[in-house]
Amino acid sequence: MLTALLNDLRLRHVLSGAALTMGVKIVGAAAAFGFHVLLARQIGAEGYGQFSYVLSIAAMLSVISIFGTNVVNLKYAATYAAQREWGLLTGIVCWSIVRVSIASVAVSTTLALIVLVPVLNVSSAERTSFFLAALIVVFGSVAVAEAGILRGLRHPLSLRNSPIPARALRSLLSLATMLALMGTGVTLEQSYQALAINAVSAFAVLAVTTSLVLRALPANASLRQREYRSRQWMSTALPICLMAIAQSLQGQVDILILKHFSTIDDVGVFSAASRISLIVGFGIASISSVMSPTMAELITLNMRAELQRLLYQTSAVTFLWAISALLFSFLWGREILSLFGPDFVRGYATLLLLLSAQCVIALAGNLGMLMVLTGHQVTAGWIYSIVVVGNIGLDIILVPVFGMEGAAMASLFVALISRIGIGYFLGRREGITASLISGLWAKLCSKTAYDS
Repeated sequence: MLTALLNDLRLRHVLSGAALTMGVKIVGAAAAFGFHVLLARQIGAEGYGQFSYVLSIAAMLSVISIFGTNVVNLKYAATYAAQREWGLLTGIVCWSIVRVSIASVAVSTTLALIVLVPVLNVSSAERTSFFLAALIVVFGSVAVAEAGILRGLRHPLSLRNSPIPARALRSLLSLATMLALMGTGVTLEQSYQALAINAVSAFAVLAVTTSLVLRALPANASLRQREYRSRQWMSTALPICLMAIAQSLQGQVDILILKHFSTIDDVGVFSAASRISLIVGFGIASISSVMSPTMAELITLNMRAELQRLLYQTSAVTFLWAISALLFSFLWGREILSLFGPDFVRGYATLLLLLSAQCVIALAGNLGMLMVLTGHQVTAGWIYSIVVVGNIGLDIILVPVFGMEGAAMASLFVALISRIGIGYFLGRREGITASLISGLWAKLCSKTAYDS
């Protein structure tokens, strides 16, 4: 069966593209992993928990600030460049950068004002951390929006139309700074010092992306001649933003709930286990991002049989990747966690639960992208919003009883229920089943009916 999968030409195209995309992401992920390991060993579980908590808030505010413009930039920059509509090209570039800049400054200022409220009793160290997080939101959001422009313009610093991610570059710079400090004998003692490194790295990445955008614009695209279709761009960005916010909340809500219903040490240990489980997510996301154009083509041409086969095959490949990681962690998970420090080994059960959730996501197939490509992005936004509310409710129930294991249980349960719900919706409305299990079950039922 595996040989037949790999011999399929379309699947081989997806895998080869995913390998390049995943290679770039692995470099960034390895840099981020190394940075977090070194940081956790220096400031301990409590300090690392505080760092992860503040960074989670910054991540959610960044999604709100970006407002889906990175995807809008990718779509329209490529379209306008191909059609040589230079006024609209410069218009989308200026519109997106200005909009994201204003939004990120607004949400960052709001965060800074909130932590200054005396009633909240925020310590000076925590206040400094949030101020630095505000800077990360501004620098990081604009850089991500500009990265979308570069991808749409197919800048030379890209791999199969997938540019070196801004976050990956920031991770590399953060790790390089950390290693340079360690080389001079300097060690970090507080979480805000690590956030300062992130803020400086985010500013450096912003400088790079801004320079590349200015150089990537065609000579005919004068910044003085701009045309705007703001209503069209906003209508495209809105459902994407709602989905991104829901997905970001789902990824960060466990840490936020743990902070308020458990201990900051649990936040640190859970964050370490979550970071390890994200390695599986990189493989799933890489294959999904590369197969998306092929999926769009097959849907447009109404080649449902080809689409169905591709979905089954990619589901099988991603599940093999996820289950291999789960088995590896079952055997050596404690040793991997010990890289962060001896206090983190107690997150072994949490790690296995989070990896089980990744296996569910892998087995279910690329449901989110299917919802968008089949025109159900608004429904997908509502479904993800309900999922977030359910995740919060489960966390509130389970975390006080089971601690970080309760948060991991909630993630696993929500991943299972949401994938079943979206899969059922697509099956009824579009006749598409993305999961390998669904395909095998359908074949078994048809064989049983034929035999009878």
